[in-house]
Amino acid sequence: MIDVDNFKTVNDLNGHVIGDEVLKNFGSILKESFTIEDIVGRAGGDEFIVFVKDIQEHGNAINKAQEICQKIRNIEIDNFKGTISCSIGIAFYPEHGTTFKGLYNLADQALYQTKNQGRNGYTCYTK
Repeated sequence: MIDVDNFKTVNDLNGHVIGDEVLKNFGSILKESFTIEDIVGRAGGDEFIVFVKDIQEHGNAINKAQEICQKIRNIEIDNFKGTISCSIGIAFYPEHGTTFKGLYNLADQALYQTKNQGRNGYTCYTK
């Protein structure tokens, strides 16, 4: 699960046209950062879902999360006021769950843990 941090503030400071540009840039970064076999989608609003198949090591997911956070911070949009960052929540199959719904819920919990810790980063779900 990936969420644009403080997206309401982005829209309030910059207007919805620039907010839409942020989402387009964000989506492009996600699409470019994963393979054709991975599933990347927008869940709604400023929330995205990424399903990565066959991660061999947790460190690979952590490295990808760090990469995404860095790329998001580097988005450049003309006349943009403020900063852009994201919060990420990670859950692993089958360690944390075996169904989409279960993994979604746990990744969402990890996402909100990231937000509660100040945003602009990632959290791996822990029991």
